[in-house]
Amino acid sequence: MNRIGKLFSLFALVTLLVYTQSLSLGRVKINVANATASSTTPKYEECPANEEYEDCGTSCEPTCDDDSYEACTDDCVTACQCVSGYVRNNGTCILKSQCS
Repeated sequence: MNRIGKLFSLFALVTLLVYTQSLSLGRVKINVANATASSTTPKYEECPANEEYEDCGTSCEPTCDDDSYEACTDDCVTACQCVSGYVRNNGTCILKSQCS
């Protein structure tokens, strides 16, 4: 494998590791319905309290445990995300000051 191929393989591996870590931390949620039918895409009014619909939201939403973006990719996600000033905690959005 040439040097470019090795670099590409390393980049792909790092991207996969970041994505799987984001999945395990609850930062990325896979909505299977969105993959099969665009009519199931959530609308703004369907988002829970303290969340808003984003066509191209962050793939590394801040949480009580981690509000840094050190390992974040620039990938867009279509999802309901916490509004400004709120962070995700156990699946819901709360004020950062309410984190324990």
